[in-house]
Amino acid sequence: MRRLLPLLLLFALASSAAAQDQATRIRQLRRLLISKNVDERLDAVQILSTIDARASIRTLEEAVKRSVSDMEKLAKPFDKLDVEWHEAGVGVRTAREKGDDISRRLWEAELQRVDTKWNALNRQLKTHLRLVLAVEKAFKRFNSPDAVDVLLEGARRESNPLLRQIYITALGRPALTRAVPMLMELLDRNDGRIRAHAVRALEPYLAMPGVLDRVLLLADDKQWPVRLGAYQVIVNAPLKVAVPFFVKAAREERGEMAQAVDSYLEALTGQSFRGRTSAWGQWWDENRRAFMLDTYRRVEKAHLPEGSKTRTTFFQVPIESQKLVFCIDLSFSMEAEMSLDDPVTNQLLEQHQLGRTRHGYAKAELIRALRELPDGAYFNIVAFSDSARKLSGRMLKLNVSTRRRAIRWIMRQKLGQLTNIWGALHAAFNNFHSLATGASAFKDLPDTIIFLTDGTPTRGRFQQRRSLTQLVGLWNRSLDIVIHCVGMGRGHDSILLEALALQNGGYYVDLTRGRRMPDRRTRPVPVAVRALSYEYRVEQARLALRKGTRQKRLWAARELRDCGRAARKAIPDLIRVLGDPEADVREAVAMTLAGFGKPSVEPLIGALRQKDNEAVITAAKTLGKLGPDAAAAVPALTKLLTDKVPLVAAAAARALGDIGASAGKALPMLVAAMDSENEDLKDAATAAVKKIVKESADD
Repeated sequence: MRRLLPLLLLFALASSAAAQDQATRIRQLRRLLISKNVDERLDAVQILSTIDARASIRTLEEAVKRSVSDMEKLAKPFDKLDVEWHEAGVGVRTAREKGDDISRRLWEAELQRVDTKWNALNRQLKTHLRLVLAVEKAFKRFNSPDAVDVLLEGARRESNPLLRQIYITALGRPALTRAVPMLMELLDRNDGRIRAHAVRALEPYLAMPGVLDRVLLLADDKQWPVRLGAYQVIVNAPLKVAVPFFVKAAREERGEMAQAVDSYLEALTGQSFRGRTSAWGQWWDENRRAFMLDTYRRVEKAHLPEGSKTRTTFFQVPIESQKLVFCIDLSFSMEAEMSLDDPVTNQLLEQHQLGRTRHGYAKAELIRALRELPDGAYFNIVAFSDSARKLSGRMLKLNVSTRRRAIRWIMRQKLGQLTNIWGALHAAFNNFHSLATGASAFKDLPDTIIFLTDGTPTRGRFQQRRSLTQLVGLWNRSLDIVIHCVGMGRGHDSILLEALALQNGGYYVDLTRGRRMPDRRTRPVPVAVRALSYEYRVEQARLALRKGTRQKRLWAARELRDCGRAARKAIPDLIRVLGDPEADVREAVAMTLAGFGKPSVEPLIGALRQKDNEAVITAAKTLGKLGPDAAAAVPALTKLLTDKVPLVAAAAARALGDIGASAGKALPMLVAAMDSENEDLKDAATAAVKKIVKESADD
């Protein structure tokens, strides 16, 4: 009942929107933002994001600052609960071993108390994160002149690094040409974080006078995230400008940055030298004239001469970077026995008297990588279990002395108990959003993180997959740090590691199954260039959907997403794999179908009649992603609200809520579903009613 009261208040606010004065509405919503109830704050933020006004942005800014402050205040109690939880767990195990039932029950009661309190705090943290992400999304929607004035002012003067990032990235929209002078001004700031955000925001304005010339100057910037941001903009320039620029950069860049340049050149020209960037100079001498005369034609099937890839690896992950951080799991489960058929690593095990255990192999492989990395590369190590520990507060330049120091340090590290994945990633990203030390920490960021674990998150402020991937996405928004992931043992969270690797351009290696995710994320290239090969790519993707392995089906769904209108002929093939046994394939298919818009609606309505529950759920989710364009599916989705399978009914309810005001005819059935005994359906129906009522009132 307590939760329903603020919802009723929000319904009332939304319903009377047309009659209320805008300023009065914002004042009423601000009262909810002061509330200690984080859910109420999030609800208020979602309504404020629909009011395109100066006061809305100021109020949302206050909400972000309050949430960031509250998250910092929760840090100490959260860490204290982590310690208490560990102590209670040890107490339970000890009492069981001794056969002391009284002590065991007391410790179990303590464990239950701590667990309840921990879950409550964790829920608050997750909601604060959702609030920050909701504000980030909302800022990109504001277009009124007064609202844009506030965005410009915030980008120029905001001191909070996270909020400033949100302000600057919100300016990266084609419609806001007023933002160009401001973004150009920000490129002259001393703080590299500001330059990195600003140059990426300039991408939509590349054709405007002076923008390309200014971005080209950033090729000499000392901080790699700024240069990488410039490369992401310049790849959209005319070929006769972009290609010679990248050929020059290929001669100058090293490590992971050289790989980025190589991938852009391959995308623009169709030519591949397998990472051998030195070959581009000769290639350019042979093809310069064709580019200058606009007679060059992109190679459809690239010639692949023998290249010289790096010989430095870490569990099958090729190390191209010369500025990287290793994150090594040293939780208790790493004591498990293991065996690898690798003579070099096995020799290191004997040399350093390491057992044939997971942590023994992890340490031996790390020692091998440190020995193979060239002198002059920069590195750091994060060892994590209950907490995260760093070899050094700064990146170290690799030489005989630092190599010896690193090996001694990793050999001294003892196993802990739990797995704090959040703590390890937070340490690897160097806390560069800090107000006090963020600017200096930004200069010391790696361009690559290699992350190894054998478990799932069991300690730390964030432990859910979605929260961890969202948080890393927020940190990495204007950095593009590559994250490679290595999983040991059958107990590691393969879904989380694969998501982190895929989202951040890295490899994922599963040592238990002996496989490596073969393809890293391709870097974006201009639509005009991609269009040259659309037909060929669509046919290859359709073939992979019909007969391919899991990895090929996943690739095919994502490939079709990039092919635009040309890929619509593949809609029937995508519909056939809506019930794919692999969750990531289903999600990729849903995203691709949603990208086609209205042409997908009728085939998806047909898919709702399938007997395969997974296919029906995925079809419903996809229709929800289409929003009002899926209005024709409302009758079919409404019928599913009474389905015998609660997951199907809940998916239909969420889809109706996402369709919004166009799903108004479904309200009676949704209201009835709010009384369902199934909690998932009940929650989905409640959320859907709220969305439909709010959007109907706004219309």
